[in-house]
Amino acid sequence: MSLGFLSKGHGRTWRSIDVWLKKLTKGLLGGGAPKAKGESGALKDVGDAIVASVECDRCGERIEVRLRKSSDIPRGTEDDPFEFFVQKTVVGTKCFNRIDLRLEMDARYRLIRCDAKGGRLVSP
Repeated sequence: MSLGFLSKGHGRTWRSIDVWLKKLTKGLLGGGAPKAKGESGALKDVGDAIVASVECDRCGERIEVRLRKSSDIPRGTEDDPFEFFVQKTVVGTKCFNRIDLRLEMDARYRLIRCDAKGGRLVSP
């Protein structure tokens, strides 16, 4: 029995199938190359702080919030399913809509849960 796509002369087809399978498994299993230093989706780790970007529902203004690890991000209690949390009210300069932001993060400051009323969290 001969597998046509594995036979000599079909190397290009085999490589494209291999690439396709790697992309498929990466998407299904969440694997793949690590993100750039400190990036975890909607939060960006800049060393001593975390930067979160929110967008106002009313005017669409994008506001960056810098949260210092040493003072702005408290630890949760032992009963909480997260290690760190942030609860802030953000107001932009275009309108005075209040955005109530709550972030829950693991021990490596990766986002577990986000709740933003009056806006939404966007990638920095």
